[in-house]
Amino acid sequence: MKQEKECADSNAPALVGQVSCHFPFDLCYSATTFYIVITTSLSVTPLKQSNLTNISYSIARWPTLRWPWLLLALSASTLVSYALYTQHGPQQLWPCVQCIYQRTAMISVALFAWFGFFIATRSALARWIALSGWLLSALAGAYSAYYHSWIQSAINPLFAPCQPHPDFPSWAPLHQWVPQVFDAGGMCGDIDWQWLGLSMPQWLFIIFTTFTVLALIVIAARLLSAARSKR
Repeated sequence: MKQEKECADSNAPALVGQVSCHFPFDLCYSATTFYIVITTSLSVTPLKQSNLTNISYSIARWPTLRWPWLLLALSASTLVSYALYTQHGPQQLWPCVQCIYQRTAMISVALFAWFGFFIATRSALARWIALSGWLLSALAGAYSAYYHSWIQSAINPLFAPCQPHPDFPSWAPLHQWVPQVFDAGGMCGDIDWQWLGLSMPQWLFIIFTTFTVLALIVIAARLLSAARSKR
């Protein structure tokens, strides 16, 4: 009885392990909730880590499978086909120099993806070649699309630098070899095509950025998988 009286008369808070009905209900409820949250978090954390490990392992296997490469190849090839349709179809939208650079980057993504589909699934070296080419091509396309968007949003696009012909290497003058695909005839500052309020280079910046992020995720997953296998 004396211990209960001291417990009832005390105004100092007790430890969590001493929580009982002698304390106000809100204190009991808070302590119980805190205990449940902590124990639940401790029990769920290993499960989350296991799920993340499984996801990372699945992503790391993508370059060894054909369907991810096929999906990337078809996506890039479809975008290139649509660009050629807008140029040579009824719309007659002639590309500018930056459009050609973005088209070249998209063709490069498609070629490395097809390379991955046919060859990279059999060789580790080929997989890294395909992954590196995918990443570098996407980065180049994102840079060109960003610069092109800046030109279109300039105060006076007429004074923005825009060359009349693509500056391809002398040993690979693609605009002379295949002018129907790689030669330019439009102005960089003209906005002749829009969808949902965004111009073509703005959409291409989103697409190339998505390709870049996906490539980085796959490469990071493969590096983590290789590091785990060495442990």
